[in-house]
Formats: sequence, structure tokens, C-alpha cells
Amino acid sequence: MKYKIDDKLVCLDNINNIIGNLLYEKGEIYNVFCVFDGFITLNHNLIGNEYGALPEHFVSENFITQKEERKMKLEKINDRH
Repeated sequence: MKYKIDDKLVCLDNINNIIGNLLYEKGEIYNVFCVFDGFITLNHNLIGNEYGALPEHFVSENFITQKEERKMKLEKINDRH
């Protein structure tokens, strides 16, 4: 499994819940709370019982680790020089 508890993930795009409320904001950092059987639970912007587990493929498509984000930023800076 790619993710572990306490990983810090950066959201790549705004993600809303089913009624249109913003759950995950682009560029913000979210913590991995639970990893189990191909599903991942992250903290999010709303408070309540919406902490449903997300499939790992969804997380992989919509989030990157802080380490990956730093690497991408460094590559961008190096490309400019």
C-alpha cells in the first residue's frame, strides 16, 4: 500500500460531497487517518460523520504526498535555470 497513517497529502483539485459542499480544497494538506483493505480515510473541511473511506485509486488520482509536491516544485525551479 502506498499510503500510511499520518501521511500528509496535498489535494490536486477541489472535491465536493454529493450535495456540493467542499470537502477537499486544491493545494491544502490533509492527513491520512486510516488505511485498510485498499481504502483510505482523510480529514476534510466538514465536521460530522462524513469520514467515509475513499478507494486508494481515487486518492492516488486526486492527492499527492508532500514529498512528491516538494520534488515537483524543485524540478520546476531547476527547469527555469
